[in-house]
Amino acid sequence: MSRRAHARTSLFGIGLLFLGIPLWLAARGSASGGETASVPANAGVVAGSVRAGGAHTGDVAASTSDSPGFVVPADFPATLIRASLDPAALAAAGVLSAGVSPVLQLAADTINANPNALPDADAAYATARESVDRLQALIQSGLSSEQDRTAYQTAVTSLATATSQRQTALDQIFTAAIANLSAGQRTVLVQIRANRAVEFSRDFPTEFLTVDRNQETWVSVRECLANEHIAVKHPETLDQAEQSQLATWRANQTVSTAKNALEANLATVTTAWNTAAGIGQ
Repeated sequence: MSRRAHARTSLFGIGLLFLGIPLWLAARGSASGGETASVPANAGVVAGSVRAGGAHTGDVAASTSDSPGFVVPADFPATLIRASLDPAALAAAGVLSAGVSPVLQLAADTINANPNALPDADAAYATARESVDRLQALIQSGLSSEQDRTAYQTAVTSLATATSQRQTALDQIFTAAIANLSAGQRTVLVQIRANRAVEFSRDFPTEFLTVDRNQETWVSVRECLANEHIAVKHPETLDQAEQSQLATWRANQTVSTAKNALEANLATVTTAWNTAAGIGQ
C-alpha cells in the first residue's frame, strides 16, 4: 500500500474512533438512567429508615400509637374538662396512663351516641342567660313593663331547665367514663368533681379536692395556703400554726395518696390524655 493510501486509512480509523466514543458514552448513560428509573420512588425513604435503625417502621408505629383509636367528638378536650375528666383529676384518683384511653373512649361513645345533647343545652343556656340578664337589668332600671316582668319569669325558668339539661349531659358523660374504674378511683373522682362545682372549694390544688370539707374549713385552707405562698417571698410572714394545720390536712391518707400519684404520674397521664383526646391530630 502506498504511503498516501496508508495515511488515508489512518485518518479514517481515527475519525471512527472519535465518532464511536460519544456513541458509547451516550449508550452507557442511557443504560444507567434505565437502572435508576427502575428503583422505587420511596427507595430513598426506606434506605434512610434502615440507616436510622428501622425508623420507618417506628414512624408507622408511632403514628398508630398517636391515634385515639375511636371517633373523637367535636370539642372533646373542652367537654372532658367540663365533666372533670381532666388529667389532674384522673391522676389524683390513681388512674395510670394505660387506663386513660379506656376512660376517654367511654366518654366519647356516650357523646357520639347523642352528639347534640350538650351543644343544644349550651345553646339554650346561652339564650336564656342573655334574656335573664337583659330583662333583669331592665326591671332594676325601673323601666320595665308588666310584659317584661312576665318574660323575665319565663326566661328564669328556661335558664333553670337549660342548666339542668346541661348538667345532665355532663353527668352522663362522667358516669359512663368512670364506670369501669375501681370503687376507690370512682369515689375520688366524684369527690373532686363535687368540690369543683362549689364556688368556695373549686380552685384548690387537686389533692385537696379529694376529700369533703365544710365551707368554714375551706376558708381556713385557703388562708393557710395563701400564707404559705406569700412566705416564699417573705419568710418572716410564715405562720407556724397555719403551717401545722396544713401539715395535718396533707397527712390525710386520701390527700397524701393523691399528691403522690400526681407527682409520680401526672406527666405520663397528661401525655396519654392528650393522645386519647385527639389533641394534635
